[in-house]
Amino acid sequence: MSAVHIAMDDAVRAGIDTAAPVIRAHVKEAEAARRLPKPVLDALAGAGLFRMLTPRSLGGLELDPVSCARAIEEVAGIDLMAANSVDWWCARLPAEGAEELYADNRDAVITSAFHPPRRRARSRLNPVAGTAPWR
Repeated sequence: MSAVHIAMDDAVRAGIDTAAPVIRAHVKEAEAARRLPKPVLDALAGAGLFRMLTPRSLGGLELDPVSCARAIEEVAGIDLMAANSVDWWCARLPAEGAEELYADNRDAVITSAFHPPRRRARSRLNPVAGTAPWR
């Protein structure tokens, strides 16, 4: 089976190429601190990677999902933590929500986590079961 090559938007490619040395220079620091250092966040923002799926009317790049995934894949080849931080949240918002968030601040960054809060699990059938915290 042959690999499929998906072209990347020139502006996005240039942004990733510009951000890459900054991301690489801070990989160990990010890992130790368990968060991205400000220079990396600034480089990702400068590359437009926090606005890939944001509508053009709100200052975004309005990429299609495949192009966005390709850009995330490129960043992941540099650093997974940085790739995990880039934007796809705007695509999940209704138009009114995106407008509310980005109308006054086109550089707004949306973050979230995909894990349950640390709490005790409870079964509806057996409220005593599942007393170990979520991990």
